[in-house]
Amino acid sequence: MNIVVQSMVHQATIRVDTLSLRQLEMFSPNTSGLSYSVPNSNIKLNIIGDNKERMIQLFGCKSTEEADEILNRLRERLSQSGISSIVVESPSTINIAARANIDLYSSLEDLFEFLQEQGHNVEYEPEQFPAIILRVEDVECTCTIFNSGTVMIQGIKTTDLFPDIEEILSEVESISRDISN
Repeated sequence: MNIVVQSMVHQATIRVDTLSLRQLEMFSPNTSGLSYSVPNSNIKLNIIGDNKERMIQLFGCKSTEEADEILNRLRERLSQSGISSIVVESPSTINIAARANIDLYSSLEDLFEFLQEQGHNVEYEPEQFPAIILRVEDVECTCTIFNSGTVMIQGIKTTDLFPDIEEILSEVESISRDISN
């Protein structure tokens, strides 16, 4: 089984003059502060806070190294515009969205009933959402299991947990096989 990072959310803190940022065309005001779309990518930044130290949320990076690179490019652009900035806190991962595929041998309804009987924290309301939502307390993540076998994984902060999640998903796959016989 292969778990693939789809997107990450990072958070960093920089020290920069807010009024100067508002004067740059590259930033758009939003409800929480300012936003910036990185050219030629799907990466977005929200710059939040009213004091000199501004929290930056980076959406869409595939790694912390990429988030660092984006933050450095932003600081470079600010410097070219005459605005100084200092990184107070480097980017740290606050959420990873990942994807995996498993083989399902049973219906979602049968799988849901079995998982629920075994005491797993699961939800399945097909008239509202066509997937099983499995909350995994041990790893502190949520796995959304679709009928196609696609599994979307949310809530983890490190890829170091991928082996634990693979083990859980292998167990789900095995359970699906067993209840289909």
